[in-house]
Amino acid sequence: MDPLSILLVEDNPGDVRLLESYLWETSFPWKMRHTSYLEKAMQLAASEPCDVCLLDLSLPDGFGLDTVTKMCLSCPLMPIVVMTSLNDEGLAVAAVRQGAQDYLVKNQLNSQLLIRSIRYAIERKKSEEALAQTVSELRKMDALKDKFLSVVSHDLRNPLAVITGVLELIGSGFYGAITPLQHEAVKDAIQSGDRMNRLIRDLLDVSRIEAGTLVLERHLVSLLMLLKRIVFEADIVGRGRGIQVVGDWKPEDLMIQVDPDRMTQAIENIVSNALRFASHEVQLSVTTDANEIRILIADDGPGIPPSELSKIFDRFTQADTERSKGGLGLGLSVAQEIILAHGGRVWAENLSYRLDTDLSDHISDHISGACFTIVLPYTKEG
Repeated sequence: MDPLSILLVEDNPGDVRLLESYLWETSFPWKMRHTSYLEKAMQLAASEPCDVCLLDLSLPDGFGLDTVTKMCLSCPLMPIVVMTSLNDEGLAVAAVRQGAQDYLVKNQLNSQLLIRSIRYAIERKKSEEALAQTVSELRKMDALKDKFLSVVSHDLRNPLAVITGVLELIGSGFYGAITPLQHEAVKDAIQSGDRMNRLIRDLLDVSRIEAGTLVLERHLVSLLMLLKRIVFEADIVGRGRGIQVVGDWKPEDLMIQVDPDRMTQAIENIVSNALRFASHEVQLSVTTDANEIRILIADDGPGIPPSELSKIFDRFTQADTERSKGGLGLGLSVAQEIILAHGGRVWAENLSYRLDTDLSDHISDHISGACFTIVLPYTKEG
């Protein structure tokens, strides 16, 4: 076994002799270099790396946290054990927070405690370095991911827009008459293209959310007009699958401060999720009080197992049930982040337990699947 290389930075000869005596009591081979000065200690550590540094906080050319800071900057890879008198224990704890790996109170020291502290400091420093390396690698991977998503968005979105545009022209008869069967095929292809575009958008938004760069452009908008457009477009998609999308709200308009594009995206993601699992119908309804607006989105599908409700909004996660029908598992997560960014909240529950909730007044009795509730702040002035 190679001897343990120790750098002792201590200006009290009595403490030096005491530490040496404790080391002689141990079974570990060791070698020590000693200096009373911080500047000299940094030179010694630079010329020949040590396994650990025992550093006094009161030196002729350094005192307190300044000694730890300078030693950490000079020798960032060397573990440091701070030594202090009993009255300076609070300062020693602060030194550990600043970069030292452990501390020793001289009046409480013995050979076992000394070796344990040295070994702990060495292992902790190794763990810190491994963690720093992992963080560095993760940051590199994150940067590569952002670059990849940027390239993907450009290289996929542009051709996809061309494909969808050509399909729309074919469907409109621009290139000549087509049969009803061909028209249905073109419509299905356009819907698939729209779905792919939403998946690309969700991928990009996850990246923006993680980077904290998701920007909201709030305007005073008509919530009911926004919802009616969502219901109209979702109903067109749903009817092709035998599913009806209906809205139920009071006739008076509601003006709210939101980013209309982002809020539309969030609600569309939840409605799209409901469409995937509904049997015959998806319902949207709106309720208000003095401070909040609640948007309920319910379907008559199989519902969500209670054990899956807590992770339904997790990224890249889908409930392991018959509700799982493909997809990336990003739509609900992105919707939640957008709603939270607006100061709102969202949750999911099962309508089969509606006796324990107040949903009965707003959702038809024959709708017994899942219900997503969006709550947004609201005042009469918007």
